Amino acid sequence: MRPFSEKIARKLIRWYGTQPVAERHACHAAHRKIITRMLNDARRKGTSLEADGEVSYRAFLLALNNRYRLVDNARLKATDDLEAVTDHRIAVEKERRMGKPSPVLDRLQGDLMPVVKKLRHEGLSWAKVSAYLARYHKLKVSRGYLQDTFAGVDCIEV
Repeated sequence: MRPFSEKIARKLIRWYGTQPVAERHACHAAHRKIITRMLNDARRKGTSLEADGEVSYRAFLLALNNRYRLVDNARLKATDDLEAVTDHRIAVEKERRMGKPSPVLDRLQGDLMPVVKKLRHEGLSWAKVSAYLARYHKLKVSRGYLQDTFAGVDCIEV
C-alpha cells in the first residue's frame, strides 16, 4: 500500500470531516474491509501484519480516498449522461444478442408457415402442431415458441 503525501492526507481528512454520519460509517466500513483483506493476505503468505498505528492509518487514508473518488466523481454526477450511456450500452447488447439469425425461425416463417396456418385452421392445438412438425418435418419446436412466433400473424387464431 503506497503512502499518501501529507498534503493529500490533510485533504482527505478535511473531506471526511465535512461528510454526513452515513458517509463516515461507509468510510469506516471500507477501512475495515481493507484491514480484513490485508490480514487475509498476510495469513495466506504465512506472515503477520504489523500491529502499529501506521498500517491502520494508511488503510484508513486509502478507504477515505476510495470513498472520496466514488462520491465526488464528476462523471457520475451527470445522471443524464450516465443514463444515456447506460441506454446506449443496453441497445448495443440487445443488437448483439438479437443479431444472430435463427434457422428455426427462418424455416417456420418461410416454407412451414402455410403448413402451420392450415393445421391451425383445421383446429389443431399448438401442441399438436408442434408434434406434427417434429414428426413430418423433423423440426423440434415447443408449442409456446410456435404460439409466440405466430401470435402477430393474421389468419392464425391463437
